Formats: sequence, C-alpha cells, structure tokens
Amino acid sequence: MIEENPQLKKILDLAGNALETANRKRRQHQAETGYGELVGITTGNDVSQILPQELGRLSDSRQKLSFYRDFLEGQLFQNDLQAPEEKGKGPMVICLDCSGSMKERVSRDLWSKALIVALVKLANEQDRVVSVVRFESVCFEPIEIHPKEDIDQLIRLLVTSPTNGGTEFQAPLERAREIIEQDADYSEADIVFITDGIAPLSSVFLKEYSDSLEKMKTNFFLLEIEPEWGWSNALKDLASQAWVIDVEGNFDELGAVFTAC
Repeated sequence: MIEENPQLKKILDLAGNALETANRKRRQHQAETGYGELVGITTGNDVSQILPQELGRLSDSRQKLSFYRDFLEGQLFQNDLQAPEEKGKGPMVICLDCSGSMKERVSRDLWSKALIVALVKLANEQDRVVSVVRFESVCFEPIEIHPKEDIDQLIRLLVTSPTNGGTEFQAPLERAREIIEQDADYSEADIVFITDGIAPLSSVFLKEYSDSLEKMKTNFFLLEIEPEWGWSNALKDLASQAWVIDVEGNFDELGAVFTAC
C-alpha cells in the first residue's frame, strides 16, 4: 500500500516524526517531574533506587555474590516511589474532521491523518483503548481500536476516508459523549478533537456540553490544523488544552500534545 500510495507514505513519515518528538518530550517531562513520592521500602533491582546499605555489600567479598543473586532475582531493598498522577492517560475518543475544507489543502489532510496514526500508535503502546469518530456534515460509525491490535485497518480507512461534505460539530461531540457514557471501557476517557475549525455551536449547547465534560471527568483536547482566524472560538471554550498545527508542522507543539493526551 505504501509503495502504491505516496500520500500514505507521507502520512506515516509525518506520524513517525510526531512520535519521535513526542517521546523526546515525554522523557523531558519525566525528568522534570522526577521519580515521584517516596511511600516506603520495597524489593526490586532498580539501581537508581537501591538502598545504600545494599550497595555496601559490593565492597564485601563475602556478600558480593549474594548481592548479584538478589539483583537478578529482584530481591534487593529499594525505595518504593509513587509516580505523580498524570491527567489524560486513559482511553481516548478522537473526533476527526473529514470535511471539504480539510481536503482543500493537502497539508491539512496529511497532518490530521498523521496525528490520528501517531495517537493510536501511542495509545496501543500504553494499552489504552481508542475510538475514532469521523465526521463532516454527517457523523460516521466509530472505528474502535483495542490495545495491541494491528492498525492496518485504521490506515486503510484513513486512506479511503469520506470527504468533500460540509462540517457539523454538534453530532460528533454528542457521539463522543455517548461512547464515554454508555461504554464502561471508556469511563473518564478524554476527547481529542481534530479540525480546521469551521462550524457554529450554540451557547446553550456549549454550556450543557461543558457541564457534562466536568461530570464525566473528561478532558477535551483541541488540535487545530491550519485554522482560519476566529473559526474555532466556540471549541476553545470547551478545551482543557488547545494547539495549532501550522503548514510546516510545529514539532515542539506536537510534543506537548502527546505529553498531555
């Protein structure tokens, strides 16, 4: 498929670059937040957390071999650290804009699909379930991707995804909410909304939807692909965090996206 479809190759190249940046940002984030809070003593073989008295056994020829044995068996005494709680690390419902305006610029279409592939790949690595809701003027049946499953089906659907229709935000937002409310696997899932930002939403709906996000303990992440000025103000009112992806692809911003999502 890649050999026969240059567009798919470009999508996967962009997704690979996005994941590379994401991994670098995640490592930086982990270094900045530290290992976590000390909650006690446990056993293991994490060299960075082994207690000093255990390391002292290495200087005693009578205890050196037993130290290595305990190391291999994970029986050395070490600090028990509890990692800081992170938001946005549960299931995901990704809403993907497939409207005509997304197709007008090839870069919008490429970036939106590359982000989908990268997010699904990251979620699979972390054993997180994902649903992808494609929409234009109508909302299509969600594509459910379970942890560790092959993403070939997703890539095929992205290559042949519908488009050229108008844009309707309320239907995909409601569909995403239904998935979270009705499927136990998506309890407290986060919504990732990818669009160029062209569609109105009423103030009444925005208030009601914002209240439901709070009730469901759901973050709303907005990814704007080359948006026109002022188009997505309504969605920004819902967003926990929002990012703009420009035509060149802002990889530093992408790193922040994957740290949050």
